[in-house]
Amino acid sequence: MDNNTVYVTAVNAWDGEEIHIFESSDLEKLKEPTKSPVKFYNDLEAYGYDQVPTGSNHSYEQNMEATVDYCKKMIDPSRLYGFMTAP
Repeated sequence: MDNNTVYVTAVNAWDGEEIHIFESSDLEKLKEPTKSPVKFYNDLEAYGYDQVPTGSNHSYEQNMEATVDYCKKMIDPSRLYGFMTAP
């Protein structure tokens, strides 16, 4: 996140050469998942991307647990390659 904008990067395949960048500055509407940063997980799923969702407990203690729970429900297991934590 930078200046209230969330950036998500993705590649077209694990060894792909295309890099896609998604961004959103709609951080005022966090009550509705489709209006928050987790919308990126839905968008990437809708386009068929493989995912390794990443999160941090730095600002919100339950973030990783909530991320895992949400993504397990929203991402097809064949495209969910695990989870990664960041500081």
